[in-house]
Amino acid sequence: MSIPWELDATEFANEDDAQYQGGDLLAAGTYHVVVDGVEDEFENFERVNVTFKALAGTTPGEEGKTRKAFFDFREDPASRDPLWRCNRSKLQLTQLWMSLGLLKAGSTCDCDPASAVGLECVVAFIESKKNDKSGHPFVNFERSFALNNPEVASVPRGSGESVPAVLAPAAATDATGFDDL
Repeated sequence: MSIPWELDATEFANEDDAQYQGGDLLAAGTYHVVVDGVEDEFENFERVNVTFKALAGTTPGEEGKTRKAFFDFREDPASRDPLWRCNRSKLQLTQLWMSLGLLKAGSTCDCDPASAVGLECVVAFIESKKNDKSGHPFVNFERSFALNNPEVASVPRGSGESVPAVLAPAAATDATGFDDL
């Protein structure tokens, strides 16, 4: 059973403001995606997993493939800032919910994970400097964008399975701060 979680966008004008600052990682690709699934694993791992299905993107041949992003809420006692992982995950989820049109700037919400399934946005995945056991770089979720965000106007669009909330004329301006393109 999913437990709703609260996100806070009261200090943000749009999803660009909800961005974690840090890291000097190389881009792996930016994709027009549909959210294929959301699950929370707070009982065992204190994280939220979001599965994205690529509809189109800057890396050819990825259409139809899925990638899971993990948003980890555990403290890291070995770090100089034990809450950095949790704070980054909250900002990334806030940005994602704003990009999907589920959270408006200046508001809060108790988020039902199932509400994101079937909605579309643009996401960027980056290569980590760290490699997995087979020597390939890890690919991590970096950030999300509303479909009408001018920063991602050049990202190819695929044919989605839903009409995303951010494309409704009133919702696009209210939820993201950008005009519909």
